[in-house]
Amino acid sequence: MRVALLTAPTADPVAALGHRAVLAALAARGVEVLRSAEPFPKAADGPVPSGPAAGAAGADAAGPEALLVLGGTGCAPASVPELTAWGRAARAAQRAARPVVVTGLGLEAGCAGARARLVRELLGAADLVGLADRTSLAVARRLCPEHPALRIAGDASVLAAPQAHRGLEAPAAGRAADGAGAEPPHLLACFEPHDGPFPRGEAAPALAAVLDALAHRTGGAVTLLGGAPAAAAGVPLSDRVAARLAEPARPAVPQEPEALAAQLAEADWVVTSHPELVRAALAAGAAVLPVATSEYADDRMEGVLVSWGLGGHTVPLAALLTPGPAAWDTRDAAQRWATEALARHEAFCSALASSAPTVRVAAEAWWDDAVTALGGTVPDARPDGAPPPRGVAAPVVAELRRRHARPAVPAVRPTVAVLLRTRGEEPALLARAVDDVLAQTFTDWRLLVVADGADRAAVEAVLAERAEALADRAEVLHRRRDAGPWAAANRGLRAADSELVVLHDEADRWHPALLQRAVARLEDPLVTDDGVLVRARAAVLDLAGGAVRETGPGPEPPARGELTLSELVRGGGQAPGVLVHRRAVHDVLGDYDEQLGAAGEWEFRLRFLETFTVGVLDGPVEAVRGRLPAGAAPGAPGGAEREELLVRERHLKQWTAEHGIGLPLHLAREAAEHAGGLHRRLDASEQLLRELLELAREQAVRIERLEAAARDRGLRGLLRRLGRWFRAG
Repeated sequence: MRVALLTAPTADPVAALGHRAVLAALAARGVEVLRSAEPFPKAADGPVPSGPAAGAAGADAAGPEALLVLGGTGCAPASVPELTAWGRAARAAQRAARPVVVTGLGLEAGCAGARARLVRELLGAADLVGLADRTSLAVARRLCPEHPALRIAGDASVLAAPQAHRGLEAPAAGRAADGAGAEPPHLLACFEPHDGPFPRGEAAPALAAVLDALAHRTGGAVTLLGGAPAAAAGVPLSDRVAARLAEPARPAVPQEPEALAAQLAEADWVVTSHPELVRAALAAGAAVLPVATSEYADDRMEGVLVSWGLGGHTVPLAALLTPGPAAWDTRDAAQRWATEALARHEAFCSALASSAPTVRVAAEAWWDDAVTALGGTVPDARPDGAPPPRGVAAPVVAELRRRHARPAVPAVRPTVAVLLRTRGEEPALLARAVDDVLAQTFTDWRLLVVADGADRAAVEAVLAERAEALADRAEVLHRRRDAGPWAAANRGLRAADSELVVLHDEADRWHPALLQRAVARLEDPLVTDDGVLVRARAAVLDLAGGAVRETGPGPEPPARGELTLSELVRGGGQAPGVLVHRRAVHDVLGDYDEQLGAAGEWEFRLRFLETFTVGVLDGPVEAVRGRLPAGAAPGAPGGAEREELLVRERHLKQWTAEHGIGLPLHLAREAAEHAGGLHRRLDASEQLLRELLELAREQAVRIERLEAAARDRGLRGLLRRLGRWFRAG
C-alpha cells in the first residue's frame, strides 16, 4: 500500500524521532510512505465522489492510495497555515476517493474561532481520527459531534523500541548507592523548543535549579540536548540553562534522531519541557521530570503520562517561578521535587514496567486500525485499554499543580474571582476577554460573566466554545436590562466567594502572568498591602471585520513603586492600571457606587486608599486598557468630568458634616484670593507682552526705513562715481 504522509515541517530532532517511530510502525505493516507537498493536486476541485464509481475511480488512479496526516508533535499546537494545508490535502484526497487518516493530533482546550473552523474541516474530511489525548478527544467531539471514528491514537514510540524497558534492573537510586565503581546515573535534559509566556531568561534559572537538585541528589552527570536549531534572535534556552548549572554539563548530543535515541537508551532520568521527549523517554524506560512551559504542553505531557497510568506528574513552569504555599521559592521547590521524585523512583520504574504491555497492545491495535482505515475500511471502535492510575507522582507536584494547571475539579473557594462585565454587543470582544482569562498561567480562579441586557444565546455560545478550557470555572449572570457597569460589578461581587477580586472589562487585555504575579505579591509575607496595581497603557480598539485590533497605543505608565492617595486625587477622575485586591476590603468599604459611570473605579480607589495601601507590580507584566473609538462607546461626552465633580462634592459634604464649614470657607477664600492674584499677575504679564510687541513692531518699521535709505544712498553714490570717471576720461 502506498500512502502519502503529511506532517509539520520541523528541524527538531525530538519530533523527528517521533516521525521515525511512525514510519517504523507503518513499514512493519507493509505500508510504503510517499512524501509530497500536494499528494492529490489533480483532485483539488470538483464535488466529492460517492457510490461504487468512487471506489472504482480510486482503485484505478495512480499515485498514493491514501493520505495520512501526522500532526501535533511539537510544543505548540499546529499553526493556521499547517491546518489549512492539511485540510486542503484531506479534501483533495476525499474528492479523489482516497481514504484519509489523521493521527497524533493535539488540540488545545480553548480551540475556537478560525482555528476551530479549520480543525472541523480537517476532521470532517477524515475517515479515522486519532487524537493525542483525552483533552484533544473532548475538543474534537465538540467540534464534530457527528463524526463516527474519533479515537485516541496509540503511541508508536513504544513500538519502535520494544526491548528498551529496563524496569527495575538498574534504577538510578540503587546504582548511585552501590559504592565505589558504580557508574553515576545519566541525566538527560531537553528544553527546546520553548513555547510559553515566560521569556527564556526567566525560565532558565528555574530549569537549572531542577537539574542541580536532581544531580546533587543522585550524583549523576547532566547531558543537555537542544531541540530545534536556535533561532536568529536570542540565546537558546538550553544554552541559558547550561550557563546556570552548578556543575558543567556533558557535551551536547548531535542534532540527529539516532544520537538522541542512543542517549535515551542510556538515560536514567529525563528532565524536559518537550511533550514528544516525554513519550520517547517512557518508551525507553527512563524516569521523567516534565516541566510544562505552556498549558498546551501540560495537556500533551499529561496525556502521555495518563496513557501509562502515571498522570499528575507534570509541573508547570509557572509553579516553579512562584511556588506559593508549596515552597518558599524556586530553589526550595526544585529541591523538594527532586527529593520526593528520587524517593519514589523505584515505584515509578515498577509502574512503568507494569504498564508497558498495556501501552504496547494499545499501540499495536491503533496502528492496525489505522492501516485498515488507510485501506478503505474503518474498523469498529475498541474498548479503552489504558492502564489504571498508579499514583506514584511526588506529593509536591500536586501542590505545585493545584494553582497552575487546569483543575479536574474546580476549587470550592478559588483564590481569585474575575468579574467580567459585558454588554454583549460585540461577541468578538467577549471571546477575546474570555481567552484572556484562559491564557493566565495562574488557574485557581472563577470567572463571573455579568451580562447586562445582552443576547443570552450569543454569550452562552462564546462560553460553550471554550467549555473544555473553562472546566466548570465560569458562571454567567444575566441581567434583563443594562443597569450600568457598577451595578454589574456589584452583582458579580456578591456572587464571588474568593480571597481576591479583580475587574476585567471586555475591552481590556492582560499579560498571561498578570494574576500569577499579583497573587504572589499579595501572598508575600513581607507585603502588607491589600491591593496590587498592574500598570496599563491605553489603546483604541478597531472592530472592523469582526476582529479586534489595537491602534493608537497610549503613553507608557510612570515607574512608581506604589499608588498614593494624593496621586489619585490629582488624577482627574481616571483610575490607572488593573487593581487586584482582597475581597475582605469590601466588608469595610462597601460596594461600588452604582450611580456613577466612567468615574466609578476612581471613586472606589479613593475610598480604598483612605484606609488601605496599594503596591505597584514591577516587571514586564502589563495590561492594556482598551476603549472604543469616539462615538462607538456608550455614555455622553463629558460624563466623566461631571461625575468627578459629583464625587468631590459628596466628599466635601461628608467632611463639612463632621467638621463644619469653616475650614472649607477659609480655604475657598484663600484659593479665590490666590486665584485673583494669579489673574492680576497674568493680566499684567499680558499687558507687558502687548507693550513689548508694540515696541518690537516700531523697531521693525525703523529698521525697514534705515535699510531702504541705505539702499538709496548706495545707488546715488554709485552714479556719482560713474559720472566722475566718464568726465575724467
